[in-house]
Amino acid sequence: MSEATAHSSAQPPVQVPNVEEVLLDELLDRVAAAMESQLRFVTMTCLDSGANFELYYHFASGSHLRHLHLVLPKGTEVPSISGIYFAAFLVENEIKELFGLPITGIALDYHGRLLLTEGGPERPMLKERPVEKRDV
Repeated sequence: MSEATAHSSAQPPVQVPNVEEVLLDELLDRVAAAMESQLRFVTMTCLDSGANFELYYHFASGSHLRHLHLVLPKGTEVPSISGIYFAAFLVENEIKELFGLPITGIALDYHGRLLLTEGGPERPMLKERPVEKRDV
């Protein structure tokens, strides 16, 4: 069993209704199906869960929300959904920059300079080291 397969059935850390598990090779087809069902792309969420990233793709129809959940080992390339939902380019650039998630084929790729400036921190949301306790 590959590492990607082993993690594909991970349970979300928080139980959210209307979450569908998706495998990496199904992602673009499932997103295209959401578009065909006239679901609106709301946003995308990235969680750093240690050895893996968890991605949530959030869609809506009226007040009804649906979510796709993808778990993948860090370093795994993820195809952009901006070819299907153009507006996704913004959050994909943000996640790529803040977490270092390799998202390929973003319609408008800011190459790591959407939020962070040259010489600034790299991947500030990535859990590369233990969180240090601050004295307040």
